[in-house]
Amino acid sequence: MVAETDALWPAQGPAGASAPDRVRSYIAGAGLPARLLRRTLRQVGVAVEVGRTAVPPELSASGYPDAFFATEDIDLDTLACIRAWSRLDGIAVIAFQQTEVADRLQLFDAGADDVWSLDITPEEAGARLRALLRRIGRDRRLELGNGIQHVSITRNDLMVDERPIRMTRIRHHLLYVLAENHPRTTGHDELIEKVWGYQVIGDEPGFVQTQVSRLRRELDEAGVPDLVRTARGVGYGICQDFVHPTAE
Repeated sequence: MVAETDALWPAQGPAGASAPDRVRSYIAGAGLPARLLRRTLRQVGVAVEVGRTAVPPELSASGYPDAFFATEDIDLDTLACIRAWSRLDGIAVIAFQQTEVADRLQLFDAGADDVWSLDITPEEAGARLRALLRRIGRDRRLELGNGIQHVSITRNDLMVDERPIRMTRIRHHLLYVLAENHPRTTGHDELIEKVWGYQVIGDEPGFVQTQVSRLRRELDEAGVPDLVRTARGVGYGICQDFVHPTAE
């Protein structure tokens, strides 16, 4: 697997449009389509990770990508790959290949957010990717407060009392889903579908419990040890002391 993490989305994208702080992409493929796509994405400043197959997101070097690309040279069925990744919450899923109209419709039906042709220009690629990330709510900010502490989170950053907190991307995504559903409790099945997007082998509640425990350790280090609560036999949520400002 080849990882390239030094690229940044420019402060101003093509045609002067504002761009996200940083975009990470994962390309499933290794032949000419993947190489063409990698070059196009790097020209608009996107961080690129390339693998021969579509691995579960948490196994890739950079954790969750913001955008996943399936190319024609992927070592597994493209439609099945897109179906699996489209179940993940907050990730733009894009097919990159030269296809007929009927094939493009199949890709969309499988869950692709967009289909790019092999001759796409960097300017169009940047515009399409920015539009997709806006649509999936990448920059939506969730605010939580309990009168003492204030937590602010998007899909890409976490701040506690205006102090930026670094967190592994998977745990960050898990926290975002819990905050997005607050004050509702989120069940094990919904967390697995939205955060991991695939069927966990073995004891699902045990798997989620382990991930939440790791999240709590990171939150403890960030100074908010009691942010996540457990509803036994139901799932997990944000502590009821924390409310969205609109609910106060």
